Amino acid sequence: MKQFLRFQISGTTFYIWLFIFLFGIPDKDGIQELILNIKDGTTDENKYLTGYIAFAVASALPVGTIIHQLSVLIKNWVLVKLFCLDSLSDKPYKNAIERISPASPKIDYILERVSNLNSFYYVRVDNGILAPLIAWIAVCIFADRTPENYGIAITIGAITSIYLYSIYKELGEYRDMLNYIKEEDTNHD
Repeated sequence: MKQFLRFQISGTTFYIWLFIFLFGIPDKDGIQELILNIKDGTTDENKYLTGYIAFAVASALPVGTIIHQLSVLIKNWVLVKLFCLDSLSDKPYKNAIERISPASPKIDYILERVSNLNSFYYVRVDNGILAPLIAWIAVCIFADRTPENYGIAITIGAITSIYLYSIYKELGEYRDMLNYIKEEDTNHD
């Protein structure tokens, strides 16, 4: 269930960026006017917007799933296989885990932490980098124009990238901890 929610959020984020790139960021008065007009629902423009929102909600899950699968592909094929960033691998600890006692609370904690860090990675890449990038590309291709409001997306992508580096470093530290526990268990035998 948690993954479906994550996919729904990624798809919704994509549609929010698509809306921003197509129509710009409305000011406070524009948002209030938009909300009031949607409540009234009397003009054709409001019907168009309501239809856009309904379509976005209905298709957010499949769009989010595609975004996530692209993120998995980038992580496991590009970053791990091409750039040899083994700490980002979804299964970097297999050999270490096979050689140490699976009942160790240290290992359970480390593996839980690694799982959480992988989830943090995917959420940030899906929503902070891929969703705005794909929305920007969609507007360029299908609307045949270059969005003007892409500065905020670039800023968010840059901040996200910095955080991804810290996730990568922390995953490497946990890998080292598992190797240390493996050596410690081997020395006691």
